[in-house]
Amino acid sequence: EIVPGGYEPFSEFRPDEEVSTTISPSSILNRMVSSILPTIFGNKCIVELKRCLEVIWTSGKEFTEIRKKMESLIYRFFTAFDKSGDNTKRYKAFFQPMTDQKFKAFFKGFFADPNHYLILEIVDYERTIMVEDTERAAKVLGIPLFEYVTFPHYTMDKDHPIVTKHPIPVVLSL
Repeated sequence: EIVPGGYEPFSEFRPDEEVSTTISPSSILNRMVSSILPTIFGNKCIVELKRCLEVIWTSGKEFTEIRKKMESLIYRFFTAFDKSGDNTKRYKAFFQPMTDQKFKAFFKGFFADPNHYLILEIVDYERTIMVEDTERAAKVLGIPLFEYVTFPHYTMDKDHPIVTKHPIPVVLSL
């Protein structure tokens, strides 16, 4: 379906951003394969981590405080996301030895590239990411995983749009 401009679906958390994909929770089958929900939620958390880091980066505060807050968020996020602690150790080994100049250069390039994210490394069949892991990571960032979504294009009336009765998983468009 092609939605007319100005009538795109949007969520309560980021109402200025178009929601391009929604998935009914009842359409997701439980099988002996990786679940789609941890993947969707994990990707959302990774995208939102970058956004949170950019807010800190552009806060205008003293660089020492910015770096301290950014590193703290990264380590808390990956500790919450990965129970093994391997990702936290990896990022500490990467960022802590960096000089301030290298740290600045890294994040300048990081924010300039829309396809660059801090990633969660998981070895298949050794560790499994569960919804609970993504919930802990989302809590660190203060973001919802399920949201009410508004669909103005269904009624073509922005004053009386249809809103989901229950919060649903929201897929971020990049």
